[in-house]
Amino acid sequence: MLVGTVMNNKNIKFLSNFNILASLITIFIQFYILIYNNIGYQRTIFLLLFSLLTIIALFGQKKYFTPSFLFSSFLAIISLRLANLSNLNFIFYLYLFIICIQFIIFILYCQEKLKELKDTTLLKEKIMLFQLVFIRIYVGYDLIPHFCEKLFAGNVVRNIDVLAFTSLGVPQPLFFVYLAGIVEFLGSLAFSCGIFLRLSSAGLALYLLIATFLGHHFSLGFIWANRGGGWEFPVLWCVIILSFTVIKPMLFTIDEYILKNFKLPKFLKRIIEF
Repeated sequence: MLVGTVMNNKNIKFLSNFNILASLITIFIQFYILIYNNIGYQRTIFLLLFSLLTIIALFGQKKYFTPSFLFSSFLAIISLRLANLSNLNFIFYLYLFIICIQFIIFILYCQEKLKELKDTTLLKEKIMLFQLVFIRIYVGYDLIPHFCEKLFAGNVVRNIDVLAFTSLGVPQPLFFVYLAGIVEFLGSLAFSCGIFLRLSSAGLALYLLIATFLGHHFSLGFIWANRGGGWEFPVLWCVIILSFTVIKPMLFTIDEYILKNFKLPKFLKRIIEF
């Protein structure tokens, strides 16, 4: 069934409706504020675009819970980051509030699923799986500020990355800033939402290793607090992501949702189940 039984939970249903209302109020306030704040046409367009997509995904959450929850949270954090980069503090806090409500919905969802289990061993296993889900989502969303600055924040912010790439000796720095932003966007989306999860995990881990090497972090020592940043943090990030290629964590992913609700061609099914 496409309609998630989780929406039978009155608290989840209420909070989902509340977040829809909050997002509608936010975008109307946002329109008003943007009229009186010149934040650049690129940032304005993308902020409005991702805000509208957030509302659409939140509406979908009532009927298609798992994919809509993952997409709406992803889009809301992008909107939050763009509001932050634009110094629109009130809008930033409104989106922060929406994201906090999403987190509460996620906790309630986990509780709802755990209630279904009576076996103690299965219950402990499910709790550990939800722990993996939380780590996956957080680590994936952690990339959002990186690609926002490269792709959606306008030329002024983007040029800071271009100058950084130039100082590292990267040829065609503007092209590679865009390329890095696209890879981060797709990697963050696929990893956090669980789209071709094992393949996207491997690809994203490889990207982080390349970025660590090109950023000369391996030559700056281990400690991240070293001047310029050592390789401690990016390699830790990479190892966590790479761990999702070893196991097959299908819980609370787009992959799982598609496999359960749609009849797929064999080749596509094999890719997802890989």
